Amino acid sequence: MQAKQLRTDIETAQRLAADVLAKAARDEELRQDVDDARSKLRLLEQELDFNRELAGTLKQVQTMHRLKDHIQDLLNQGHVYTAVEHFLYGESELGSIHGGGNINALALLQHEMGKLRQGIARDLTRAWHDAIRVDTQSSTVSLQDDVERRGPITPRYLGPAC
Repeated sequence: MQAKQLRTDIETAQRLAADVLAKAARDEELRQDVDDARSKLRLLEQELDFNRELAGTLKQVQTMHRLKDHIQDLLNQGHVYTAVEHFLYGESELGSIHGGGNINALALLQHEMGKLRQGIARDLTRAWHDAIRVDTQSSTVSLQDDVERRGPITPRYLGPAC
């Protein structure tokens, strides 16, 4: 009878041990599932942060593009000094935009602003050359009261709009 009881106890202990091992294996699977879910959550949070940053950057680029168009309009209307003030403001704002995702629109806008800067510099230089006349033979300098512009800046200096 003791042998029978011992055998029953051993079988019970084996079943309990098997149950404990099975539960431990299930617990490990659940722990891995939780770890996977945490990793996926972190990845989704990072993607969400990236998308927010990208949306903010694109909004800034859009605002800067509108400012660039406004500067072009000012230049075409002959408001050169106001356009220069707006341009200088825009250039400082453009430098503060962080292209979180290597944004092509930002690079294009920077390129267009560079071309606009060159156009403004050429236009102002030409205006000064037209306004100031130096006669080396008579050693005189004369200033013109009015200088006529030679056409709009936009087509000469910028390509197609974004």
